[in-house]
Amino acid sequence: VRHYNFLMRVLHPSVRLLVVMALLPVLAAPAWAWNFPAHWVAAAIAYQRLTPPVRAKVDDFLRHHPDYEKMNFADAPADPESRARAAFIHAASWPDEIRDDPRFYDDTHADAVPTPVLPGFPGMQRHTNWHYINMPFSPDDTRLTPTPAPNVGTEIRRLLSEISPSADAATVAYDLPWLIHLIPDSHNPLHAASRVTKDLPTGDANGGLVFVPGKTLHGYWDDAAVANASSYAAILRYAKDFMARQPPPVSSSLNPKTWLDESFKLAKSDVYTFGPDNGTKEKPIKLPPGYAENAQKIARQRLIHSGYLLGSALNARLR
Repeated sequence: VRHYNFLMRVLHPSVRLLVVMALLPVLAAPAWAWNFPAHWVAAAIAYQRLTPPVRAKVDDFLRHHPDYEKMNFADAPADPESRARAAFIHAASWPDEIRDDPRFYDDTHADAVPTPVLPGFPGMQRHTNWHYINMPFSPDDTRLTPTPAPNVGTEIRRLLSEISPSADAATVAYDLPWLIHLIPDSHNPLHAASRVTKDLPTGDANGGLVFVPGKTLHGYWDDAAVANASSYAAILRYAKDFMARQPPPVSSSLNPKTWLDESFKLAKSDVYTFGPDNGTKEKPIKLPPGYAENAQKIARQRLIHSGYLLGSALNARLR
């Protein structure tokens, strides 16, 4: 990957397309999500919105998760109520944490070797393609490719259908961290859209192949909502502040397609406002004036909204 930018500069344009096609499986690695603090803040907002009966059910289901003991923060109080809330909040980052966990394997690779199934898990797949959807658009009329499945939309719908008060406890325990994680993912504009151009005819990997100062465009938007908050106390402060700034919607659709369509429209209207270039690590795109402020505003609005909707979805499924 580190040689990609060099190749793109020195190769003849007629050869670049072949290089992109050959390297795409490596370059277009599945998109990461909002950074960990952002996911934790969204989960804290959702937990605050749960009704007492639903909160009790969620707490009980999560205790059946085989990695429950790892779902905590060093500064979280040890009393049962705080412990349960900390587990719910930390569960939001579990689907990203297993990307680097040797117990799990990347099932998106054709030559993947499954790892042994451990007690409590239905399987040991990392499911990296669950985090996003490649809804393509092209500013230069490059031919668009079909949206692959599974994706964040198909999996949110499936997870919601599996979660109910009478469902198998082990199934719901496994599904909950995924749902806590994926509903916020669906609200990130760069987990919905992939820009297709003549230089990148199979898409820019949700902004993962576009370079801005210091990171990819995808990474830029992942970090836009919450820059840094690693402690339990800081997460709760962020959640409280965000909820005070943006009250819950009076009514909102619980259809994942609606959330993804909103994210897709925002990607087209507010993410790719810098022109057709993709940039390189050495020569990243220069973002226009006001871009950072607008990105933070949109990212926070979407993150907060996702927390409210996550709470509403769990209240609806587990009442």
